[in-house]
Amino acid sequence: MINRVINESSKRITCGYLEYNNHLGIDLGWRVDEIQNNVYANSKGIVINVKDGVNTLPLSAKSWGNYVLVSHPNGMKSRYAHLRKGTIKVSVGQNVDENTILGIIGESGSVNGRHLHFEVYKDNIRINPTEYLIKPIYEETKVIETSNINDFKVGDKVLLLSGVATSSSDGSGTHTAKYDGNIKDIGNIKYITIINKNALRPYHISNDKENIKPRGWVSKEQMKKI
Repeated sequence: MINRVINESSKRITCGYLEYNNHLGIDLGWRVDEIQNNVYANSKGIVINVKDGVNTLPLSAKSWGNYVLVSHPNGMKSRYAHLRKGTIKVSVGQNVDENTILGIIGESGSVNGRHLHFEVYKDNIRINPTEYLIKPIYEETKVIETSNINDFKVGDKVLLLSGVATSSSDGSGTHTAKYDGNIKDIGNIKYITIINKNALRPYHISNDKENIKPRGWVSKEQMKKI
């Protein structure tokens, strides 16, 4: 389990969401080991607001004290408040991610002891941020490489280019025919009748759509749709 925002964040909650006096965030406790007090962005985003310069006396500024506000690509926001004066390492307009140190846990603003106040906004409303101690607020959509399966479909009429078809989809079978891409040669024009998406050569070709006269298995690179 990957903890976000601070080291071992899920174990350091000192005040939960709505736990005390309509508390619209969660508080995470300070530790003596300084490196444990580095504050990181939850996930990818851009810094849209920074407040620094508030001293460590309680009620010295609006309750957040020194803070960083991050806007994430999905429209959600996260705030990291009560940071120690002079430790904020980012500026407005800076791109950040889960590896970016924003500052150090402090006691600026309205506080009772050093801690981090962490907030998450959805549609500009502060929601329970607890799950985002172990979960990204924003996660990149994984780009899945388009498989050959998506480029052709059963029934497509194709021109067979240079290369050979084999008698098995894993490519281990004997050669069934050789093609040279000559569109004037009727022997180079086939139909896709079966698709095996997990195979080395996913496309089975035949002389007709009904697969009455099968010819073998080929790869995407051996075909051109016509």
